[in-house]
Amino acid sequence: DHDGYITFDEFKNVFTANVGPDAIPFDFDCDWVKLYLGKKNGTHVLGYNEFTQLMKGLQGERLRQAFKYLDADQDGFIRPDQFKHIILEIAGHKLSQSVIERLPTLCTLTPGQRISYSEVVAFHNVVRQMDMVERIIREATAKSKDGRIDQSDFLNYASSSSRYSLFTPMEASIIFHFASRGVTNQRLALIDFAQLLDPRWRAPYEDAEPQGAKAPKSLLSSAFHSTYNFVLGGIAGAFGATIVYPIDM
Repeated sequence: DHDGYITFDEFKNVFTANVGPDAIPFDFDCDWVKLYLGKKNGTHVLGYNEFTQLMKGLQGERLRQAFKYLDADQDGFIRPDQFKHIILEIAGHKLSQSVIERLPTLCTLTPGQRISYSEVVAFHNVVRQMDMVERIIREATAKSKDGRIDQSDFLNYASSSSRYSLFTPMEASIIFHFASRGVTNQRLALIDFAQLLDPRWRAPYEDAEPQGAKAPKSLLSSAFHSTYNFVLGGIAGAFGATIVYPIDM
């Protein structure tokens, strides 16, 4: 009604209208919604600042509810395909097709072939803080003697470049799992992280021409083009990050 405020009913109606018919149900009667919008007489409304704060926490609440809904026996675990379902609903637009296809492999990080709530939250934290992940990777690889880093290098640089610990070992493990395509204990270069950092990333062979005579040239050209664009974008991104998040040397 353009009055500058959001009511409970307006929030519920707009949210419901913008999720697909197969979406995991969201409980609007949960405590989290009540904390923001209240339930007493339905008089609590949100101004712009309050509404944007609600939206910032909405995906985290969706994730919590989705996990609880899919964890039918309440043992704290879900199947890999259920994890993929959750992430596609909440953050699929932020991931490259390569990462999306490999989402179920998160279950290989711990025994049991299932995925815990901690792992789901850790993955979501990585996606939510992807700009900071990229900044740390770019700066850490630039300062590395061989241009490569491992999980310890990532965590050490993240810790030394901020006043507080930004990422947990589980989150670092997830970052390197998807960047290395599941090969453990690798030291990775900046370009290895492209498929995780850039949702538009495509494997070079996907763009290669099918003709046998032109395929080698097309493959090399595509690989060079992907690397060039990623690194070029990184220069601008690193410059912008340095301005916004200066580091005391």
